[in-house]
Amino acid sequence: MAINNTFILVTNMDQTTQSWAEQEFANANLEDQRRTQRLILIAEQRGSQPHASFSQSCGDAAATKAAYRFYENENVSPDAILSTHQESTLTRMKQEPIVLVVQDTTILDYTNHPATEGLGTLQNKEQQGLLMHTTLAVTPASVPLGIIHQQIWARPVEEFGKKHKRKERPIQEKESQKWLDSLATTSQLQKQLPQTKVVSIGDREADIYDLFISSQSLSQELLVRAAWDRCVQHPENHLWSYMENQPISGTLTITVPRKGQQPTRQAELSVRYAQVTLLPPKHRSSEKLAPVRIYSILACEENPPSGVEAITWLLLTTLSVTSFEEACQKIQWYSCRWLIEIYHKVLKSERLRQAMRWIAQLGGFMGRKSDGEPGVTVLWRGLQRLHDIAGSWLIFHLHSPESRLVGKV
Repeated sequence: MAINNTFILVTNMDQTTQSWAEQEFANANLEDQRRTQRLILIAEQRGSQPHASFSQSCGDAAATKAAYRFYENENVSPDAILSTHQESTLTRMKQEPIVLVVQDTTILDYTNHPATEGLGTLQNKEQQGLLMHTTLAVTPASVPLGIIHQQIWARPVEEFGKKHKRKERPIQEKESQKWLDSLATTSQLQKQLPQTKVVSIGDREADIYDLFISSQSLSQELLVRAAWDRCVQHPENHLWSYMENQPISGTLTITVPRKGQQPTRQAELSVRYAQVTLLPPKHRSSEKLAPVRIYSILACEENPPSGVEAITWLLLTTLSVTSFEEACQKIQWYSCRWLIEIYHKVLKSERLRQAMRWIAQLGGFMGRKSDGEPGVTVLWRGLQRLHDIAGSWLIFHLHSPESRLVGKV
């Protein structure tokens, strides 16, 4: 299939003379307008029934056959489809003063599809599938704008078990290159957005020295969570001890969502920040890499409840952090990273069925055994209610005492 591994996040569903699918994909360069119209139709069909199977959303056998012909057409490329979505995403980004591009990697497990060709190893040799690294643009208020970059690859079987040799290889030969590729794409978009500050955000896997170097050479802002206790050019010698010796600038109260058997709770974090000079990794001393001067933020829960693991975030950023308010802002920006995990989770969920039923219940769907699956009307009512509920939550949350910065120390 030509595009079966391309995934698009559509956020613009305004009711205009054009459907959202036309707005998103009308400019797709598929070398034949009929193919573009087929793409729009497939998107509309899947969008109207995201909880249904592929054949159910197509409607009948003829439409299903036509859709499969579209997927199998060698003239239909994933890049052509993604590029038109990226153009729409860029338009939405231009309307925002600040855009956060959050990224993460997930696995696509096709072990139960042994006849599928082109797969690679995952956690073990028996587990077969693909890896996907997605870069998603969102606002600081956690509103998704669209996908700006996506990489999908198969891990060669012969590479399994060679993780211990990764330090001997240049980054271009490692999967870590995905972070640099995403950063390069982000940098290109930043050049097209002179009125918008774009910040690239990654989790602890993105704590890569080459990424800090590239962010400076590309003049691209970066915010990642630290994974390594790096050597620093300070008397404490190491990053963690250096940051722990910084004075507490204030405390921040956050809401910790429910996790497993632990209920939702409030956590008070002490916040420290400082400018820090990172030294190159010792095993790369022969490369004569330059030190990197950036800012660091340490947010720690000093007194967690009994039996609960304390929350600790150590962030590294190219953004200036010279006040308690700026430190808290960067902490809030990093918290938007969970959106990419939700996107991947929903993407891989079984036909989105449970999420759609929850939304339908907001629209009046009873969910009884005899009710079948929810229809478009009840889903639309549910989405409207969800929009109002989310808006109300944001209003009250942003003005509640629990969400404010608690006095400086």
